[in-house]
Amino acid sequence: MSRKVWTLVAVALTIGMIGSPAMAEDVMEQAGHCSINWSQKVVVCVGKGSPNLKRSKNVSQARIMAEQAAKADALRNILESLKGVKVSANVTVGQTMDADQRVRTEIQGVVRNFQVIATRYYSDGGVEVDVRMPLDGKLTKTVLNKDLKKATNTDPTGVIVMAKGKKIVPVLAPRILDDKGNVVYGVTMVSETGAANGIVAYHKSEKEARGDQRVSDNPVVVKALEIKDSVDVVISTADAKKIRDLDSKYKIFHYGKVVFVKD
Repeated sequence: MSRKVWTLVAVALTIGMIGSPAMAEDVMEQAGHCSINWSQKVVVCVGKGSPNLKRSKNVSQARIMAEQAAKADALRNILESLKGVKVSANVTVGQTMDADQRVRTEIQGVVRNFQVIATRYYSDGGVEVDVRMPLDGKLTKTVLNKDLKKATNTDPTGVIVMAKGKKIVPVLAPRILDDKGNVVYGVTMVSETGAANGIVAYHKSEKEARGDQRVSDNPVVVKALEIKDSVDVVISTADAKKIRDLDSKYKIFHYGKVVFVKD
């Protein structure tokens, strides 16, 4: 017997909430109560919950419990649909979960963060929810964790000048000089894009400096020989040549990827 829908809430109409609606040309796969959109890399499932007036004090509580049951059903449906998703030609997500309890637990934890995109309340107290789960991101990373290689960046990503123990005053446009007085780095070498974050950042430790996004993940570290006019750092001719050569190849100065470490 059909049921009358009383209200429809939380319908995700915006692209920002659920992504673009499925298009006719999208690659789709039906999996039980779920549909997998391989073009948008999402799985959308339905969960259903029935009211239990015997366990509820009133109709409102029964409705709340039915909604909770619908979400629990949706969670089960997502997990069941994912089991059949192929990781490779001969391996499914289900086989990966069976082979490694840790992976199973992590996947279950990731899936619990599904997004409810629509809720339907029926006149008999029943509730249905539509939920959405991205395939990419945390889910894929969890499934493929054993096979993923951590990316290592061997290219220099910035310059850290160690000036601990030397009196240096932070300014907006400091310079790096070599021990002959030649300018190695200054405001004229920084692009408008690079200057948007300042010419130089200042930190109190090398650890903090390495955590600065402007120079991570693989900064080159040089030492200041002295401070000129309280603001400009002086480095050795050898270090000056090194970072000039790096800049010509990686445009370190162009993007303002320079950090000074001071007391």
